[in-house]
Amino acid sequence: GGGGGGGGRGGGRSNVNLFGDSGSDNNNTEDGEDARLQRVTEILELIRTQTGTQQDWVEFGGDVSSVRELNGLLLIRTTPGTHDEVTTLLDELRQTRSMQISVEARFLLVDQNFLEEIGVDIDVQINDDGDDVGWSSTKIAQDSFGITSRPFSTGMPGSFGSAGAAIGALEDFVAGTGFSGTSRALDVAFSYVDDWSVNVMIRATQNQRRAISLTAPRITFFNGQQAYVTVARQIAFISDLEPVPDAAGMNPTLSFTQSGVVLAVEGTISADRRYVTMTVQPSLATISEIRRVEFLVALETTTTNTTTNTTTNNTPTIATGAIEAPQLELTQLETTVSVPDQGTLMLGGQRLVGEIEMESGVPVLSKIPFVNRLFTNRTKVKDERTLLILIKPTIIIQQEEENQLFPGLESNPEQYNISNRLR
Repeated sequence: GGGGGGGGRGGGRSNVNLFGDSGSDNNNTEDGEDARLQRVTEILELIRTQTGTQQDWVEFGGDVSSVRELNGLLLIRTTPGTHDEVTTLLDELRQTRSMQISVEARFLLVDQNFLEEIGVDIDVQINDDGDDVGWSSTKIAQDSFGITSRPFSTGMPGSFGSAGAAIGALEDFVAGTGFSGTSRALDVAFSYVDDWSVNVMIRATQNQRRAISLTAPRITFFNGQQAYVTVARQIAFISDLEPVPDAAGMNPTLSFTQSGVVLAVEGTISADRRYVTMTVQPSLATISEIRRVEFLVALETTTTNTTTNTTTNNTPTIATGAIEAPQLELTQLETTVSVPDQGTLMLGGQRLVGEIEMESGVPVLSKIPFVNRLFTNRTKVKDERTLLILIKPTIIIQQEEENQLFPGLESNPEQYNISNRLR
Protein backbone atom coordinates (compact mmCIF):
# COMPACT_ATOMS: atom_id res chain seq x y z
CA GLY A 1 0.00 0.00 0.00
CA GLY A 2 1.02 3.63 -0.24
CA GLY A 3 0.94 6.41 2.26
CA GLY A 4 2.63 9.48 3.60
CA GLY A 5 3.86 10.84 6.87
CA GLY A 6 5.60 13.88 8.27
CA GLY A 7 7.15 15.35 11.35
CA GLY A 8 9.11 18.26 12.71
CA ARG A 9 11.74 19.00 15.29
CA GLY A 10 13.88 21.84 16.52
CA GLY A 11 17.53 22.08 17.43
CA GLY A 12 20.26 20.39 15.43
CA ARG A 13 19.97 18.70 12.10
CA SER A 14 19.50 14.99 11.56
CA ASN A 15 19.48 12.76 8.51
CA VAL A 16 16.25 11.17 7.32
CA ASN A 17 16.64 7.72 5.82
CA LEU A 18 14.01 6.49 3.39
CA PHE A 19 14.87 2.88 4.10
CA GLY A 20 14.58 2.87 7.89
CA ASP A 21 13.80 -0.17 10.00
CA SER A 22 10.51 -0.85 11.75
CA GLY A 23 11.63 1.07 14.84
CA SER A 24 12.21 4.36 13.04
CA ASP A 25 8.82 5.77 14.13
CA ASN A 26 9.66 5.15 17.79
CA ASN A 27 13.04 6.80 17.30
CA ASN A 28 11.38 9.86 15.76
CA THR A 29 8.99 10.10 18.75
CA GLU A 30 11.87 9.91 21.21
CA ASP A 31 13.84 12.53 19.27
CA GLY A 32 10.82 14.87 19.31
CA GLU A 33 10.42 14.49 23.09
CA ASP A 34 14.13 15.13 23.65
CA ALA A 35 13.92 18.27 21.51
CA ARG A 36 10.92 19.53 23.53
CA LEU A 37 12.69 18.98 26.84
CA GLN A 38 15.77 20.76 25.54
CA ARG A 39 13.64 23.71 24.41
CA VAL A 40 11.91 23.93 27.81
CA THR A 41 15.28 23.88 29.58
CA GLU A 42 16.51 26.73 27.40
CA ILE A 43 13.40 28.82 28.16
CA LEU A 44 13.75 28.25 31.91
CA GLU A 45 17.41 29.25 31.78
CA LEU A 46 16.51 32.35 29.77
CA ILE A 47 13.91 33.43 32.37
CA ARG A 48 16.38 33.02 35.25
CA THR A 49 19.13 35.01 33.55
CA GLN A 50 17.11 37.75 31.80
CA THR A 51 14.41 38.70 34.33
CA GLY A 52 14.54 39.99 37.90
CA THR A 53 17.67 39.85 40.01
CA GLN A 54 19.74 36.76 39.38
CA GLN A 55 20.55 36.33 43.07
CA ASP A 56 16.82 36.05 43.88
CA TRP A 57 16.35 32.80 41.96
CA VAL A 58 16.52 29.58 43.95
CA GLU A 59 18.82 27.99 41.36
CA PHE A 60 21.41 30.72 42.06
CA GLY A 61 21.15 30.49 45.85
CA GLY A 62 18.25 32.88 46.39
CA ASP A 63 14.95 32.28 48.16
CA VAL A 64 12.59 34.71 46.40
CA SER A 65 11.98 33.44 42.85
CA SER A 66 11.54 29.97 41.37
CA VAL A 67 10.30 28.57 38.07
CA ARG A 68 9.52 25.07 36.82
CA GLU A 69 7.58 23.37 34.04
CA LEU A 70 4.58 21.08 34.62
CA ASN A 71 2.70 19.46 31.72
CA GLY A 72 3.49 22.33 29.37
CA LEU A 73 2.74 25.08 31.92
CA LEU A 74 5.25 27.42 33.59
CA LEU A 75 4.82 27.72 37.37
CA ILE A 76 6.57 30.93 38.50
CA ARG A 77 6.83 32.28 42.04
CA THR A 78 8.40 35.73 42.16
CA THR A 79 7.74 39.43 42.77
CA PRO A 80 5.13 41.41 40.75
CA GLY A 81 7.88 43.35 38.94
CA THR A 82 9.64 40.19 37.86
CA HIS A 83 6.29 38.74 36.75
CA ASP A 84 5.88 41.71 34.38
CA GLU A 85 9.39 41.14 33.00
CA VAL A 86 8.64 37.43 32.45
CA THR A 87 5.41 38.32 30.64
CA THR A 88 7.26 40.73 28.33
CA LEU A 89 9.96 38.14 27.62
CA LEU A 90 7.41 35.43 26.79
CA ASP A 91 5.52 37.83 24.47
CA GLU A 92 8.73 38.49 22.55
CA LEU A 93 9.40 34.76 22.27
CA ARG A 94 5.85 34.16 21.02
CA GLN A 95 6.34 36.76 18.27
CA THR A 96 9.27 34.81 16.88
CA ARG A 97 7.25 31.58 17.15
CA SER A 98 4.31 33.14 15.31
CA MET A 99 6.15 32.76 11.99
CA GLN A 100 5.93 29.52 10.04
CA ILE A 101 7.25 28.25 6.73
CA SER A 102 5.17 26.29 4.24
CA VAL A 103 7.25 24.38 1.68
CA GLU A 104 5.89 22.93 -1.56
CA ALA A 105 8.06 20.59 -3.61
CA ARG A 106 7.72 19.05 -7.05
CA PHE A 107 9.47 15.85 -8.10
CA LEU A 108 8.99 15.65 -11.88
CA LEU A 109 10.19 12.43 -13.52
CA VAL A 110 10.00 12.06 -17.32
CA ASP A 111 10.87 8.79 -19.10
CA GLN A 112 11.17 8.58 -22.89
CA ASN A 113 11.87 5.34 -24.80
CA PHE A 114 12.38 4.95 -28.54
CA LEU A 115 12.94 1.93 -30.81
CA GLU A 116 13.38 1.71 -34.57
CA GLU A 117 14.00 -1.47 -36.59
CA ILE A 118 14.21 -1.40 -40.39
CA GLY A 119 15.65 -4.14 -42.57
CA VAL A 120 15.38 -6.27 -45.70
CA ASP A 121 16.54 -9.88 -46.01
CA ILE A 122 17.00 -11.32 -49.52
CA ASP A 123 18.01 -14.93 -50.18
CA VAL A 124 18.63 -16.23 -53.73
CA GLN A 125 19.16 -19.81 -54.92
CA ILE A 126 20.00 -20.89 -58.48
CA ASN A 127 18.57 -24.39 -58.79
CA ASP A 128 20.37 -27.20 -60.63
CA ASP A 129 18.25 -28.34 -63.58
CA GLY A 130 20.39 -31.46 -64.18
CA ASP A 131 21.83 -30.35 -67.56
CA ASP A 132 25.13 -29.15 -66.11
CA VAL A 133 27.18 -32.05 -64.82
CA GLY A 134 29.30 -31.34 -61.74
CA TRP A 135 27.42 -28.23 -60.67
CA SER A 136 25.16 -28.07 -57.63
CA SER A 137 22.62 -25.46 -56.69
CA THR A 138 24.09 -22.03 -55.93
CA LYS A 139 22.86 -20.21 -52.81
CA ILE A 140 23.24 -16.55 -51.92
CA ALA A 141 21.92 -15.83 -48.42
CA GLN A 142 22.22 -13.14 -45.79
CA ASP A 143 21.17 -13.21 -42.15
CA SER A 144 21.59 -9.64 -41.01
CA PHE A 145 18.25 -9.92 -39.20
CA GLY A 146 19.85 -12.23 -36.67
CA ILE A 147 22.80 -9.87 -36.18
CA THR A 148 20.73 -6.74 -35.61
CA SER A 149 17.97 -8.49 -33.69
CA ARG A 150 16.68 -6.46 -30.76
CA PRO A 151 19.82 -4.99 -29.06
CA PHE A 152 20.58 -5.11 -25.38
CA SER A 153 18.75 -2.75 -23.07
CA THR A 154 20.40 0.53 -22.13
CA GLY A 155 19.69 -0.35 -18.51
CA MET A 156 17.13 2.40 -18.07
CA PRO A 157 13.51 1.79 -17.01
CA GLY A 158 11.11 0.93 -19.82
CA SER A 159 13.80 0.27 -22.43
CA PHE A 160 12.64 -1.52 -25.58
CA GLY A 161 15.92 -3.45 -25.73
CA SER A 162 15.95 -7.24 -25.45
CA ALA A 163 16.86 -7.04 -21.75
CA GLY A 164 14.20 -4.43 -21.14
CA ALA A 165 10.49 -4.31 -21.78
CA ALA A 166 9.78 -6.61 -24.73
CA ILE A 167 7.16 -5.74 -27.31
CA GLY A 168 4.33 -8.22 -27.03
CA ALA A 169 3.39 -10.32 -30.05
CA LEU A 170 0.31 -9.26 -31.99
CA GLU A 171 -2.53 -11.77 -32.05
CA ASP A 172 -3.71 -13.51 -35.24
CA PHE A 173 -6.07 -11.11 -36.94
CA VAL A 174 -8.10 -13.95 -38.54
CA ALA A 175 -8.17 -17.31 -36.77
CA GLY A 176 -7.22 -20.34 -38.86
CA THR A 177 -5.65 -18.43 -41.74
CA GLY A 178 -2.10 -19.52 -40.92
CA PHE A 179 -0.87 -16.01 -40.18
CA SER A 180 1.07 -16.23 -36.93
CA GLY A 181 1.54 -13.41 -34.47
CA THR A 182 4.43 -11.02 -34.90
CA SER A 183 6.36 -8.87 -32.46
CA ARG A 184 6.95 -6.15 -35.04
CA ALA A 185 4.75 -3.48 -36.54
CA LEU A 186 5.24 -4.75 -40.11
CA ASP A 187 6.38 -8.13 -41.45
CA VAL A 188 6.30 -8.67 -45.23
CA ALA A 189 7.54 -11.93 -46.77
CA PHE A 190 7.19 -13.43 -50.24
CA SER A 191 8.95 -16.05 -52.35
CA TYR A 192 9.41 -16.82 -56.03
CA VAL A 193 10.29 -20.40 -57.06
CA ASP A 194 11.45 -21.39 -60.53
CA ASP A 195 14.89 -22.05 -61.94
CA TRP A 196 15.67 -19.22 -59.60
CA SER A 197 14.31 -19.16 -56.03
CA VAL A 198 14.05 -15.81 -54.30
CA ASN A 199 12.93 -15.23 -50.70
CA VAL A 200 12.35 -11.64 -49.58
CA MET A 201 11.48 -10.53 -46.04
CA ILE A 202 10.90 -6.96 -44.92
CA ARG A 203 10.64 -5.93 -41.28
CA ALA A 204 9.88 -2.45 -39.94
CA THR A 205 9.05 -1.29 -36.42
CA GLN A 206 9.01 2.06 -34.68
CA ASN A 207 7.95 2.38 -31.05
CA GLN A 208 7.91 5.45 -28.85
CA ARG A 209 6.82 5.82 -25.24
CA ARG A 210 6.70 8.82 -22.91
CA ALA A 211 5.77 8.62 -19.23
CA ILE A 212 5.50 11.52 -16.76
CA SER A 213 5.35 11.08 -12.99
CA LEU A 214 4.75 13.97 -10.58
CA THR A 215 5.04 13.81 -6.79
CA ALA A 216 4.14 17.01 -4.94
CA PRO A 217 4.67 16.82 -1.16
CA ARG A 218 3.90 19.80 1.09
CA ILE A 219 4.84 20.49 4.69
CA THR A 220 4.54 23.41 7.15
CA PHE A 221 6.78 23.94 10.17
CA PHE A 222 7.88 26.62 12.64
CA ASN A 223 10.68 29.04 11.82
CA GLY A 224 14.05 27.49 12.63
CA GLN A 225 12.76 23.93 12.82
CA GLN A 226 13.50 20.84 10.78
CA ALA A 227 10.70 18.77 9.25
CA TYR A 228 10.27 15.91 6.85
CA VAL A 229 7.54 14.28 4.79
CA THR A 230 7.51 10.77 3.32
CA VAL A 231 5.37 9.59 0.41
CA ALA A 232 6.31 5.97 -0.21
CA ARG A 233 5.07 2.48 -1.03
CA GLN A 234 6.12 -0.26 1.35
CA ILE A 235 7.03 -3.61 -0.21
CA ALA A 236 7.53 -6.88 1.67
CA PHE A 237 10.08 -9.47 0.56
CA ILE A 238 11.53 -12.73 1.92
CA SER A 239 14.93 -11.85 3.36
CA ASP A 240 15.78 -15.06 5.23
CA LEU A 241 14.73 -18.69 5.69
CA GLU A 242 15.02 -20.33 9.09
CA PRO A 243 14.96 -24.17 9.21
CA VAL A 244 12.19 -25.54 11.43
CA PRO A 245 13.56 -28.05 13.98
CA ASP A 246 12.43 -31.66 13.46
CA ALA A 247 10.45 -30.70 10.36
CA ALA A 248 11.25 -30.78 6.66
CA GLY A 249 10.40 -27.14 6.19
CA MET A 250 11.63 -23.58 6.59
CA ASN A 251 10.13 -20.52 8.21
CA PRO A 252 10.41 -17.36 6.05
CA THR A 253 11.42 -14.00 7.50
CA LEU A 254 9.76 -10.96 5.96
CA SER A 255 11.51 -7.63 5.64
CA PHE A 256 10.27 -4.37 4.20
CA THR A 257 11.70 -1.80 1.85
CA GLN A 258 10.20 1.42 0.55
CA SER A 259 9.90 3.05 -2.82
CA GLY A 260 8.98 6.70 -2.97
CA VAL A 261 9.97 10.22 -1.99
CA VAL A 262 11.36 11.75 1.20
CA LEU A 263 11.72 15.51 1.66
CA ALA A 264 13.66 16.73 4.71
CA VAL A 265 13.97 20.48 5.10
CA GLU A 266 15.19 22.98 7.70
CA GLY A 267 14.28 26.64 7.21
CA THR A 268 15.05 30.02 8.74
CA ILE A 269 13.31 33.28 7.87
CA SER A 270 15.54 36.33 7.29
CA ALA A 271 15.33 39.40 9.55
CA ASP A 272 13.44 41.41 6.90
CA ARG A 273 11.03 38.47 6.36
CA ARG A 274 11.66 38.43 2.63
CA TYR A 275 13.88 35.36 2.21
CA VAL A 276 14.02 31.81 3.54
CA THR A 277 17.33 30.02 4.00
CA MET A 278 16.75 26.28 3.71
CA THR A 279 18.84 23.15 4.05
CA VAL A 280 17.06 20.58 1.90
CA GLN A 281 17.57 16.82 1.64
CA PRO A 282 15.30 15.29 -1.03
CA SER A 283 15.49 11.55 -1.75
CA LEU A 284 13.86 9.58 -4.55
CA ALA A 285 13.98 5.77 -4.58
CA THR A 286 12.43 3.27 -6.99
CA ILE A 287 12.59 -0.52 -6.98
CA SER A 288 13.84 -1.63 -10.38
CA GLU A 289 13.82 -5.38 -9.74
CA ILE A 290 13.40 -8.00 -7.03
CA ARG A 291 15.87 -10.79 -7.76
CA ARG A 292 15.18 -14.35 -6.62
CA VAL A 293 18.24 -16.07 -5.15
CA GLU A 294 17.98 -19.86 -4.84
CA PHE A 295 20.19 -22.13 -2.74
CA LEU A 296 20.34 -25.67 -1.35
CA VAL A 297 19.92 -26.40 2.35
CA ALA A 298 20.18 -29.62 4.38
CA LEU A 299 17.25 -30.13 6.76
CA GLU A 300 17.91 -32.40 9.73
CA THR A 301 15.08 -34.28 11.42
CA THR A 302 14.94 -36.69 14.36
CA THR A 303 12.68 -39.58 15.33
CA THR A 304 11.81 -40.22 18.96
CA ASN A 305 10.90 -43.73 20.15
CA THR A 306 8.47 -43.30 23.03
CA THR A 307 8.87 -46.91 24.12
CA THR A 308 12.62 -46.82 24.60
CA ASN A 309 12.75 -43.04 25.04
CA THR A 310 15.54 -42.74 22.46
CA THR A 311 16.09 -40.22 19.68
CA THR A 312 17.47 -41.13 16.25
CA ASN A 313 18.92 -38.63 13.78
CA ASN A 314 17.47 -39.17 10.32
CA THR A 315 19.32 -38.71 7.06
CA PRO A 316 19.37 -34.98 6.20
CA THR A 317 16.90 -33.93 3.53
CA ILE A 318 18.20 -31.68 0.75
CA ALA A 319 15.74 -28.93 -0.05
CA THR A 320 15.77 -25.88 -2.29
CA GLY A 321 15.18 -22.50 -0.72
CA ALA A 322 14.96 -19.00 -2.14
CA ILE A 323 15.25 -15.49 -0.80
CA GLU A 324 14.50 -12.19 -2.51
CA ALA A 325 16.94 -9.33 -3.04
CA PRO A 326 15.41 -6.00 -4.13
CA GLN A 327 17.46 -3.70 -6.35
CA LEU A 328 16.97 0.01 -5.72
CA GLU A 329 17.61 3.09 -7.81
CA LEU A 330 18.34 5.87 -5.32
CA THR A 331 18.78 9.59 -6.00
CA GLN A 332 19.77 11.83 -3.09
CA LEU A 333 20.54 15.53 -2.90
CA GLU A 334 21.61 17.83 -0.06
CA THR A 335 22.11 21.57 -0.39
CA THR A 336 21.60 24.90 1.37
CA VAL A 337 19.85 27.66 -0.60
CA SER A 338 18.23 31.05 -0.06
CA VAL A 339 14.86 31.53 -1.78
CA PRO A 340 12.61 34.62 -1.77
CA ASP A 341 9.18 34.34 -0.20
CA GLN A 342 6.82 32.51 -2.61
CA GLY A 343 9.65 32.11 -5.11
CA THR A 344 10.26 28.86 -6.99
CA LEU A 345 13.75 27.41 -7.29
CA MET A 346 14.90 24.45 -9.36
CA LEU A 347 16.83 22.69 -6.64
CA GLY A 348 18.52 20.13 -8.87
CA GLY A 349 17.96 17.03 -10.93
CA GLN A 350 19.60 14.75 -13.42
CA ARG A 351 19.38 13.69 -17.04
CA LEU A 352 20.31 10.16 -18.07
CA VAL A 353 20.55 9.21 -21.75
CA GLY A 354 21.32 5.77 -23.15
CA GLU A 355 21.53 5.00 -26.87
CA ILE A 356 22.41 1.83 -28.78
CA GLU A 357 22.56 1.78 -32.59
CA MET A 358 23.38 -1.32 -34.63
CA GLU A 359 23.82 -1.68 -38.39
CA SER A 360 24.54 -4.83 -40.37
CA GLY A 361 24.91 -5.24 -44.11
CA VAL A 362 26.82 -6.71 -47.02
CA PRO A 363 30.17 -5.02 -47.71
CA VAL A 364 30.26 -2.77 -50.78
CA LEU A 365 26.56 -3.36 -51.55
CA SER A 366 25.52 -1.68 -48.29
CA LYS A 367 27.40 1.49 -49.36
CA ILE A 368 25.75 1.97 -52.75
CA PRO A 369 22.99 4.62 -52.63
CA PHE A 370 19.42 3.30 -52.99
CA VAL A 371 20.67 -0.28 -53.38
CA ASN A 372 21.97 -0.32 -49.81
CA ARG A 373 18.42 -0.55 -48.46
CA LEU A 374 18.17 -4.07 -49.87
CA PHE A 375 21.32 -5.25 -48.11
CA THR A 376 21.27 -3.33 -44.81
CA ASN A 377 19.48 -3.76 -41.50
CA ARG A 378 19.42 -1.07 -38.82
CA THR A 379 18.24 -1.08 -35.22
CA LYS A 380 18.26 1.87 -32.86
CA VAL A 381 17.26 2.06 -29.18
CA LYS A 382 17.31 5.37 -27.30
CA ASP A 383 16.19 5.91 -23.71
CA GLU A 384 16.13 9.13 -21.72
CA ARG A 385 15.21 9.88 -18.10
CA THR A 386 14.94 13.41 -16.71
CA LEU A 387 14.41 14.31 -13.06
CA LEU A 388 13.63 17.85 -11.90
CA ILE A 389 13.25 18.90 -8.26
CA LEU A 390 11.47 22.22 -7.65
CA ILE A 391 10.87 23.87 -4.28
CA LYS A 392 8.77 26.86 -3.21
CA PRO A 393 8.72 28.32 0.34
CA THR A 394 5.95 30.57 1.67
CA ILE A 395 6.33 32.63 4.85
CA ILE A 396 3.27 32.51 7.11
CA ILE A 397 3.06 35.36 9.66
CA GLN A 398 0.28 34.90 12.19
CA GLN A 399 -0.59 38.60 12.51
CA GLU A 400 -0.86 39.07 8.74
CA GLU A 401 -3.07 36.00 8.41
CA GLU A 402 -5.32 37.29 11.19
CA ASN A 403 -5.65 40.68 9.49
CA GLN A 404 -6.69 39.01 6.23
CA LEU A 405 -9.17 36.61 7.79
CA PHE A 406 -10.43 38.86 10.61
CA PRO A 407 -10.06 42.55 9.67
CA GLY A 408 -9.87 44.82 12.73
CA LEU A 409 -9.27 41.98 15.18
CA GLU A 410 -6.22 43.62 16.76
CA SER A 411 -7.73 47.09 17.17
CA ASN A 412 -11.27 46.00 18.12
CA PRO A 413 -11.37 42.36 19.30
CA GLU A 414 -14.80 42.86 20.93
CA GLN A 415 -16.49 42.67 17.53
CA TYR A 416 -15.34 39.04 17.34
CA ASN A 417 -16.39 38.36 20.97
CA ILE A 418 -12.75 38.25 22.08
CA SER A 419 -11.65 40.23 25.12
CA ASN A 420 -8.31 42.03 25.30
CA ARG A 421 -7.36 39.94 28.31
CA LEU A 422 -7.73 36.69 26.35
CA ARG A 423 -5.51 38.14 23.68
